[in-house]
Amino acid sequence: MSETAPPGYFNVHKYSDPREKAGRKVFVSPSDSIADQAAGHAMSVSFRHEPSGRRVFFKAFISSLNESFSSDWTEEVVYGRTDPIQIFKSTTRRISLGLKVPAESFGEAYDNLGRVAQLTQFLYPNYTQHGSGMYPSQAPMLRLKVMNIIAKSSKDISPAANYSTYKSNADPTGGLLGNITSLTVNHNLETPDVTTFAKDGNTVLPGLIELSIDFVAMHEETLGWDKDKFNDESFPYGVTLMGATAAATELRQLKVDIAKAMAPKIEDPSVALALGKEQQRLAAIKRYGTKTGLFRRNPAKTLNRDIEWLKANAAAYNDGNMTADQMASYEYLKAASDYLMEIGDSGLSHYDEFGMKGDFSFKKVDTLDVLGQPEVVGYTHYEMIDQ
Repeated sequence: MSETAPPGYFNVHKYSDPREKAGRKVFVSPSDSIADQAAGHAMSVSFRHEPSGRRVFFKAFISSLNESFSSDWTEEVVYGRTDPIQIFKSTTRRISLGLKVPAESFGEAYDNLGRVAQLTQFLYPNYTQHGSGMYPSQAPMLRLKVMNIIAKSSKDISPAANYSTYKSNADPTGGLLGNITSLTVNHNLETPDVTTFAKDGNTVLPGLIELSIDFVAMHEETLGWDKDKFNDESFPYGVTLMGATAAATELRQLKVDIAKAMAPKIEDPSVALALGKEQQRLAAIKRYGTKTGLFRRNPAKTLNRDIEWLKANAAAYNDGNMTADQMASYEYLKAASDYLMEIGDSGLSHYDEFGMKGDFSFKKVDTLDVLGQPEVVGYTHYEMIDQ
């Protein structure tokens, strides 16, 4: 069951202080809206006291958030060795959090003071009665959740699914387990620029409380490497990166989508097909032709060399392990060689993805140029050299 802040938890009009004008109740607090879980935002910082299950929430006015990962090593000096032996002991994660807790009304100032008081209570242990004495029975362990940044990581999530569902709520049960080593509370009573609410004689409510929290995380599972794989790929922020193959596939699809978006809209599929063929034809002429429009003296030799290069680099292209220039060269040679093989006349109907099987030859082919006029692409008859 979710343990987010209940409805009405953040409400600057709470307690209905009679000194506040009735008309003020019509205004909507922007900070209430930001922190309200029901509104789908829940920009809040939450704590959960593990022994009791009680929780407290603060609006996410974060003044600082810093993390440090400290590895502890022991040096052992060995006689005759240039450097001491470094022996690893552990890695500790520490978090330093600064929070501002502002109040827009008497009621919110009172609420804030109570929430800070509740957080300070979380720093004390549980006691159990034994005879006439009280003995500590449980340490004051907490869970801290700062939106998606400080939280438990989720294992075994696919990168694509993780990005599409990457979001967070204010439920502190999904927070990071650990303990607060230091909590500093600044009530700002001496600050002239900060409002202090005088509730009654000798009774004040701070208009802005500032909290400085030092938190030491406790790893709930053993973290480390198994050969080339970390056992929690989403640690510590719940993010898993996309692999090279998936990234290359997405990049190619993006290029296709951009090309489709930029290309002129063509209703007739045959016209679109003709334009694609025209691009292939121009690539073939540039690669295998001459300025006179005829084939080079031996285009078959060049074609064979291109086919072998395409075969050798197909995997790298498909995996995206190419530079932009290499990808452009690959696509250019692929278009040119495909067109040249298509217009070949060998009587063979089968060939593999990039190369021919058996003999191959060329013939004169009449095609339409961009103006729709017949144009001679090739003239000389050549035989394909088997590889």
